[in-house]
Formats: sequence, structure tokens, C-alpha cells
Amino acid sequence: MKQIKFIDFCSGIGGGRQGLELAGMKCIAHSEIDIQTSNLYSYVYNDNNNLGDLTKININDLPNFDLLISGFPKNKEIKPLKNFLIDSNSEELPINDKTFNRYLNNKYNKGKYNLEEILKKDYLILDTRQSDLRIYKDRCPTLRTGRHGILYIKNRKIKKLSSIEGFLLQGFSYKTSNKAVGYGLSNNKLLSIIGNAMTVNVIKNIAEELLKVINNEEIYSKWNQTTF
Repeated sequence: MKQIKFIDFCSGIGGGRQGLELAGMKCIAHSEIDIQTSNLYSYVYNDNNNLGDLTKININDLPNFDLLISGFPKNKEIKPLKNFLIDSNSEELPINDKTFNRYLNNKYNKGKYNLEEILKKDYLILDTRQSDLRIYKDRCPTLRTGRHGILYIKNRKIKKLSSIEGFLLQGFSYKTSNKAVGYGLSNNKLLSIIGNAMTVNVIKNIAEELLKVINNEEIYSKWNQTTF
């Protein structure tokens, strides 16, 4: 069967693209309006074929394609963490950090947590993105754009999630992760881009199931005749 060609709408950093390409499909164009994200995408994939603002695209000008992807399928939780939290250069948060200790003692958290006990557990995730602290063991909550505050414990130290760790948690390859981080954007900007990304392995699994249908001529024929 011919290779499936797709367009990557609202592409972000290309999590959807990577997932589909891992399933054997080919990207022929993309659409992204954020300048820094678009430049990073072009750098990572060596692809300058950005169609621009999705709302201004004339559908008659689109290249022939079989599939388009747009959206944000994500893992609710990601594990095991020790395979992803590997950045020895990730920033450490001092145990006596005033902001963190003030957070632990706000009206939602005061008296609930023992910092000494928390420090004993490697790869414990501390989610400080809400007023109340949320703790995860052996798993990580969904990464979100513009909402930083994922910390973790390693060797009795509180560490901030780094951008390369964020890429890995979202399913990007080591090669792509290192290339993207090497582009030169700030850690916070990269974390925002990562939080807005589709999770690569989720898209790959969806694509593989879709290909099973397409490659089954009987099922595909019935599906292709369905009116929605």
C-alpha cells in the first residue's frame, strides 16, 4: 500500500508529526503561527514548508494529502520516571528556598507534609502548579503549556524539570530532544512548547490502529463508504 501523506496542522513542536512518522507516514506540510515554535520546528525537522495561519489557508492551495492531524492527545500520566529524569544539569531548588517553604506552609498545605520524609523518596514528583501540593509516586502528571512547577526528588535534592526531561516525557526521541534543546531557547519557553505538544507515543499508537483498518481492504471499504 502507498505511504500515507499527512499535513501537520497546529503543529507546535511536532509531537504529532513524530508519532505519525514512527508509524511510517510522511509529512508534506505543516501549519504553526507562533514564531519561536515555528522556527524551532523548522530547525528540528529541516522543514520550512509552513503554511502559516490555519484560518487563512485556502483549501484549494493545499497539496494532495491523505490525512491531517491537529489537536493535543496527551498521556494523563507518564511512567516509569527513572528512564526520563536523567538530566544531571537540571536546576536544583535549595531545601531552604523561601518561596517553596512559603508554599508548603500556605493554608492548603500547612501541616500536611514532612519535607524530610519527602526527600527520602527518589523520583517523587511534586506538582506545585496549584495552590495545594500534589504528589505522584512513579508517575508524572500531564505537562501543560504556561504552567510550570513540576519538581522531583533525586538523591535527597529537589530538582526542577528540565526541558530535555520534558521532551523525553512527551515521547520525543533523544536525538530530537537534544537537537531542540541545543537551539538556544530558554528552559521556560521550551517547557511551554513541550506542554503544548502532542505526546508522541499516543499518536503513534493511534496511527498504528488506523493503519490496521486501512490495510484491511474489507473493513476499509465499508468505512470509506460511511456517510458522516
